[in-house]
Amino acid sequence: MKIFRNMKILTKLLVLIAVSMFFLLFVGISSYYQINEMSSASEEMYNERLLPIMWFDEVQINLAHIDAGLLRLILTEDRLEKDTVIADMRDRSLRIDDLLYDYQNKDLENEVVDMIFQLKNRLNEYHRDRQTMVDLAVIQDSEAAFSYYEETEQSRESINELVAELAEYNEVIAGQLNNANQEKASSAAFITFISIAVALLSTLIIGLFLARLITNSFKRLQVVMTEIGEGNLKIDVSSYRAKDEIGQLFTIVETMCNNIRSLIGKINHTTSQVNDASQKLSDGSQQTGEQSAQIATTINDVAEGATKQSDHVSHVLKMMEESVSDVETGSNHANKTLTNAVQSTKVANDGAKAIYESIDHLGELKENVSHATLSIQQLGKRSEEIGGIITAITAISDQTNLLALNAAIEAARAGEHGKGFAVVADEVRKLAEQSNQSAGQITQLINTIQEETLDTVSLMESNLTTVENQVIMIKKGGQALKEIVKQVEDTEVGAHEMKEIFENLRQNSHDVLNAIQDISAIIEDAAASSEEVAASAEQQLATVEEMASSSTNLATTSKQLKQEVEKFKV
Repeated sequence: MKIFRNMKILTKLLVLIAVSMFFLLFVGISSYYQINEMSSASEEMYNERLLPIMWFDEVQINLAHIDAGLLRLILTEDRLEKDTVIADMRDRSLRIDDLLYDYQNKDLENEVVDMIFQLKNRLNEYHRDRQTMVDLAVIQDSEAAFSYYEETEQSRESINELVAELAEYNEVIAGQLNNANQEKASSAAFITFISIAVALLSTLIIGLFLARLITNSFKRLQVVMTEIGEGNLKIDVSSYRAKDEIGQLFTIVETMCNNIRSLIGKINHTTSQVNDASQKLSDGSQQTGEQSAQIATTINDVAEGATKQSDHVSHVLKMMEESVSDVETGSNHANKTLTNAVQSTKVANDGAKAIYESIDHLGELKENVSHATLSIQQLGKRSEEIGGIITAITAISDQTNLLALNAAIEAARAGEHGKGFAVVADEVRKLAEQSNQSAGQITQLINTIQEETLDTVSLMESNLTTVENQVIMIKKGGQALKEIVKQVEDTEVGAHEMKEIFENLRQNSHDVLNAIQDISAIIEDAAASSEEVAASAEQQLATVEEMASSSTNLATTSKQLKQEVEKFKV
């Protein structure tokens, strides 16, 4: 009981919800278990009993079709029809074997296993008899086939009886399973009904208990608050001790009662003091009236002095405004100077950067000119080597021409046999002359190239000297521009400092101007206030008289307040 009283209201409600959920979960799990059990039993009945019944019915139907097929096979003489009947009987026999195999794989009783064994033996005998009849029918010995059919009729009937017995056995077992399922369903319904009833009853009892526990606490709180509302502060609030929200509320109410009792005591004490103070206030109001007259005279003198000070401050304020305007103008000029200095620094830096880039480019040009001069000199040397080679070629062509001439002479001496050799010698001579001419032309070209190469080398050396002089002059210009940049940067720094000085001066001027304006406003306010105080001093005389009357009213009010406070029971 005490545990439930100390629970929070939310905890109590959660307990009720938890109990309800527990019973709901219990009922759900129980119902699920029962339903799952019935489902398993139904599935077992279908798979283990109903399906075998259907299979045995199908076996009987197939056996009947096979018998009918045997008769058709005996009676018909059409070969195509005989083949169709034989294929159908074979398919139906295989289907019977499959059905018996599926049934044999189930968990069977020993009695059923023996019956299946007998059935398979009889079927094997029947298949052999059927094959004999088929063979007789195929050779169109109808009388012998029909006679054999009648002899095996008892065997077929025994097979059908055994199949019917197996089907009936499964029907009996299926009925037993169905009865067991019905009993389980009734038991599950009974258990579910009992579980729901217990859950509802338990939830109702716990809910009523918690509701009564909460409502009783609120009723007691209602009684306490009613007594306090009627002025009874002596009521015992500490009798209800619990750690729930209502217990905390009782603690707050107890604290409130204690605070109200303390407040009532202070009010009683204060009313006594108010009575004493009202008497003293009445006595002091007369003295205050006399002092107010003196204050009014003094305030009038102060107002005249404040008016004179206001005139002087207005003059100073006008002069300070002119100074601020001059400082503003100087600050603007300083800003312009700083802007120009920044632009000059940027331009000077750009110029220095361009000069340094020009020096780098001229250095590259100097290296390129040096490489070109060296390459042209190498070209001149190669031309001289080619000239030597051409001289050797010319000598070889002269020698070849001489040899061709000797060959022509020897060919002329040979007569008819040397004509072909003479033609070859003449062609060789012509080639030698052409080679000699080409060598002469190449020699002239090489001489021309050597002359132009010398001129080019001289010009490149002159250009190289000019480029080196330009590099020296640009470096001097870059050094001078570097000095200019340094001077411009110094100018920019000075402009910055001058701007900061003007900014500080402008700020200080504004601060001084604002201070003087504040002083002027204060003096004007003081003058106006002095006049108002003078008027107020005169009003104070009338107020003091009213205070004397109010002190009497205050004493009367304090007595009435004390009478009202005495109504509370503390």
